[in-house]
Formats: sequence, structure tokens, C-alpha cells
Amino acid sequence: MGNRRMGAQRLNSLMRQGSTGTDTSYQAGAGISGAILAHRIIRDGVFVITEIVLDLGTTAADIRAGGVDEPVGTQGSTASAHLMLWEDDIHGVLQSTETFIAEALTTVTACSIAIGDAEAAISEALTNRADVNAGFATNAKRVGAAAVNSATTDGKYMFLTADNNADTTFNAGQLTIRFIGMKTSEISAD
Repeated sequence: MGNRRMGAQRLNSLMRQGSTGTDTSYQAGAGISGAILAHRIIRDGVFVITEIVLDLGTTAADIRAGGVDEPVGTQGSTASAHLMLWEDDIHGVLQSTETFIAEALTTVTACSIAIGDAEAAISEALTNRADVNAGFATNAKRVGAAAVNSATTDGKYMFLTADNNADTTFNAGQLTIRFIGMKTSEISAD
């Protein structure tokens, strides 16, 4: 067999493709997992991009907003509907979020990305809720937050929450959420 070296160009190509399952212990809770199409981490220098692709209009589950400012998840599920558990040592310090809407969401015209201290199922209030990306329109093509609010996200759960029209089923809606973190351990201030 022998030793074969991988060229730098091929290595960079593979790293940019991202990986799935890298952070399996930090991925979505069972209360929203039926709507998750992909979850991957991509390293780009000091930046760690966590990308989550959702299909809220899936026929596999009845995905809905429990109540205003409560998690979006599978109707009747008592499992947590968090998108992920954020850990600074894995994902970096959260710098910004981007949301790309591939298919407009039905019934809900605005959503937020919020954090909570504990897991929460659909129709449960988030413990110490804070918005990371508040009130983005669900019919826009790209919605981004230039910077995340000052709330620390380390050890917190990320949720998609509805800002209006609570307790209605999503018949359509595909979006990609990108969380951009920065590995501060790799940046020297000296």
C-alpha cells in the first residue's frame, strides 16, 4: 500500500466541503430532528461555520410553532426542539448568523433564532431566553445579523422560534441557518 501524501489543494478542498457527524453530541433535539435535512461544520481559517438546513414543510412530521417566542418543532413531541447546543471550544465564539430562505415559510411571517439555558420542547418557554437574530422575515431570500447580541452563547441551546401566528402547521418553508464562530484560541493578541 505505502504512504501517500495528500496535496494541500486536495486537503483544502475536503475541508471546505465540511463534515457531517463531527459534533453529533451537539446536534438537534428529537423534537425538531424530523425537519433537519443537514447539519455540518466547515472550518475556514479561524472561523467555524455551523450550517443547518431545515425543511419545515416536510410531510414526515407536523412541524409547527408552539406559541409566540416558543420553539418550532414536531407537534405533540415532548422531546427538546433545539437546533443545536453551542460550545465555544467546538464552534468558536459566535460572531454572526445568516439565514437563507429557499422557500418562504407559510403562516409565520417572522421568526427568531434564540438561545436558552436548557432544552425545551414545542409549546415550552425558553429558560433565560435571549435573541441571537431577532425577527427576520420568512419570505426574504437572505437575512443576516451583522453581529450577535452581547448575550454569551457558550453552553446554551439554539432554537428557531416563531414571532407570530402561533400553533399553526408549516405547509412550506425551507431555510439554511449559518452560525459563524471564531476560534479565539488560534488568535494571538501578542
